[in-house]
Amino acid sequence: MTDQQTPTRSRVSIARLPGGAKARTPESVYQATRQALALLGGMGRFVTPGQMALLKPNQTVFLPAEQGVTTDPWVVAALARLILEAGGRPVVGDIPGAGITAREVMAITGMDRAAQKAGADIIWLDQAVQKPLSVPHGKIVQEIVLPVAVCEADVLINVPKAKTHFVDPISGAVKNWMGIMRPDVRMRHHDVETPQYVLDAMTARPPHLHVMDALWAGEGRGPIGNTPVWVGCVLASTDPAALDVTTARLLGFSDQQATGMTYAREAASRGLGTTDLAHIDVLGEPLEAVRTPVRQHPIDLTFSYLAPVRVIVGGGVSLPGTIGHFKSVADVWHKDGIWTLIRLYRRGTPTIMIGRAEDPDFDQHLAEGPYVTIDDVVDEPYKLHPKVQHIPSHPVCDNMYKELIRALGVKLPGMVAMGLMKLYTHLRSELRY
Repeated sequence: MTDQQTPTRSRVSIARLPGGAKARTPESVYQATRQALALLGGMGRFVTPGQMALLKPNQTVFLPAEQGVTTDPWVVAALARLILEAGGRPVVGDIPGAGITAREVMAITGMDRAAQKAGADIIWLDQAVQKPLSVPHGKIVQEIVLPVAVCEADVLINVPKAKTHFVDPISGAVKNWMGIMRPDVRMRHHDVETPQYVLDAMTARPPHLHVMDALWAGEGRGPIGNTPVWVGCVLASTDPAALDVTTARLLGFSDQQATGMTYAREAASRGLGTTDLAHIDVLGEPLEAVRTPVRQHPIDLTFSYLAPVRVIVGGGVSLPGTIGHFKSVADVWHKDGIWTLIRLYRRGTPTIMIGRAEDPDFDQHLAEGPYVTIDDVVDEPYKLHPKVQHIPSHPVCDNMYKELIRALGVKLPGMVAMGLMKLYTHLRSELRY
């Protein structure tokens, strides 16, 4: 196994699909992934015969890799093949968000079929037995509970998706490690303390290798409202901070934006990597030759782009917590035109109050359409009003989607629409994978 301490210099490899062709195939993805690892010494540097290697992709939601949201199943399949070639035993597992199960998400995206065809086993980490681990020098917790497979795997390989995010320019290797925590564990500190909490988890069980899927990257309103941009690259590193910085630069962000990312800097502060460009060597494809700028929409906490839907954001809530989870759902609905359908179905303009705020035109807004309050910090005169629908908890995270369609009075059409979206994605993934 490789030493987990940060080396004097960090190496990030970049491999490009042969010919840069958008028409990726299992074999072309395998060749690019193999090349990215070969630049670091090959899979045999990380996996020895008989070892169990757990692959942790991004399967946060049931949207496909081609939308720039989740990890490409063929990247994971390629890694599984390489692990088998090194004599190891590949296992794939993740824990989604949005209140859906790993079994469902991985079936819809095609991850389970692609991984199993490549010879990997599947573990539903959200259903797995857990065990406590100590967190050396933890900033938020001194002990954390994680699935046994994560705790006991011989090798941990983190396989994130290259895509934009509203907290940092990108959501990369460091942020992806949140998915090793079950929702009941994850939500305990999923608020202002989120970056430190994720790094506590990474400190307890640091991955041995990080492989970034930058084939179809995601731009726009990430992390799930993305639209796809073809980049055609696979990146790899033992350093999650250096990998995230390099990926951000690959996607066109400035050096200052890339090195200033919250999660990467927190990882570097823990000795888990570096954000210093002077100490990062990029191997393989020259960065300038493959750089593909993507758009990142400015964060608009007035949500003016949802107009005429009215959103009032107050205090007592955070961007990583309740605001961010509302934003993720709202952005997907905005991209897919769902807000327009909700207005037509309810025949009015929705008002949504998030956190502790004042609405001087409350009576008028109440008469114009459905009124929803989100988070328990909302003042009682609003959230307890008989004509207001309240979404409880603090923060409101994984249950945001289902609670929002209930509170807006569109539960039946909302569930039907989600069911059709799942079915469509599932059918497409069955044909592809």
